[in-house]
Amino acid sequence: MSELEQETIKVQESELPTPKKAKKKGGPLSIILKVLFVSVIAVCLAFSGILIYIRVHYATPCFVSGTSMYPTLNSSGQKLRNGDYKPFFNEYSGKLIFEGSNYDGDLVDYGFTEDKPEIMGSLKRFDIVVTYYPGDLDEAGNPKAGSSPKIKRIIGLPGETITLEKDDSPMGKLLVNGEVVEQPGNTMENYNKPLIDAGLSVRYAPSKDDFTPGHFSTWTMDDSSYFVCGDNRFERGSTDSRQAGVGPIDKKYLISKFSFVVGTCKIGDNGNACKLQYSSIKMPWDVTRL
Repeated sequence: MSELEQETIKVQESELPTPKKAKKKGGPLSIILKVLFVSVIAVCLAFSGILIYIRVHYATPCFVSGTSMYPTLNSSGQKLRNGDYKPFFNEYSGKLIFEGSNYDGDLVDYGFTEDKPEIMGSLKRFDIVVTYYPGDLDEAGNPKAGSSPKIKRIIGLPGETITLEKDDSPMGKLLVNGEVVEQPGNTMENYNKPLIDAGLSVRYAPSKDDFTPGHFSTWTMDDSSYFVCGDNRFERGSTDSRQAGVGPIDKKYLISKFSFVVGTCKIGDNGNACKLQYSSIKMPWDVTRL
């Protein structure tokens, strides 16, 4: 082979691409760390999205003070067993006495409400709502000093005539335009279950005489009024539309619809602040009182 041919081969070989070194793949630990990092980022983004959705879609979170909605709200075994509502129990008579509204240290439910026009314009019977009463607002429609919103259940709709009659159920018999309507959870078993679950000896054992006489009558709603009641309808259990000073509530007093419970908080000594104890959704904002 001539020198020229040898030189040509050398030049051609020098122009060939240099083989790249294979990258070393990360070990198992490196892969695990990457997966964990991506998972943490995904969880943070998802949680932020949930919080943004809740903040936009729902009104301010609120806590439920008192037992007017027992056993639907503020009736968990944890609260009852810890004695947070001990002032409500009369162990000598074996009955529950409901007095006052909130106590320092009480564990109570808190959750979310919805106040969008489409929600408030489509309220149904047995929806739980947040409302003011006529005496709570001034002439300009602003809450008076010391007044607070209430949480109740709708049992009468605009244009209806409803009647509440005494019977052996804890809520009484409900008639709408003369027809009996079954109310959800209206059994003594339902009312006593939280007490049994909490391991307490106190039981509801009411007779018809335990109801306040004025709480049973007939009311007719106009085209913009709702009849609202607490689920706890024994004497002193709930101040609601059954009282002469309240009556059917005009829709302008209804603030929002209560949607669901998300946790428990502890009432502070001023009765308004509530420190979160348990939450299925951790919220970075205040919880207001109902």
